[in-house]
Amino acid sequence: MNLATSSIPQLAVAHFLEQGGYDRYLRSARQHYREATERMRSAVARSFPEGTAVSRPQGGFVLWVQLPEGVSGTEVYQRARAENINVAPGLMFSTTNKFDNCLRLNGGNPWTGTIEKAVARLGALVHEEIGR
Repeated sequence: MNLATSSIPQLAVAHFLEQGGYDRYLRSARQHYREATERMRSAVARSFPEGTAVSRPQGGFVLWVQLPEGVSGTEVYQRARAENINVAPGLMFSTTNKFDNCLRLNGGNPWTGTIEKAVARLGALVHEEIGR
């Protein structure tokens, strides 16, 4: 305990920690993120064209999607953004053009029908880019 913070919140936090509350929270959060990320991975696998590779995060919920040869992640990003679908183009994470065929997706949000539709539409945009 210290004098800078009221003792009541300090005691409440100490009790929470001693009773295992934080450990339970972490287990629950990890499970949530693992399930949400796996749902996103599955949706990408269903919606994106053959030749797409998706990372399997071991300690987070960000998916790195490598698009098929010749597909520009920047172009897909711009088209998705015009439809209010938020992704990050691979070029954002490089000082060269090395990752232009990649996208970064956030798999940590609670899974909803809106997200499922957005991933399906994103996959359709990638399919359209192949035909361009």
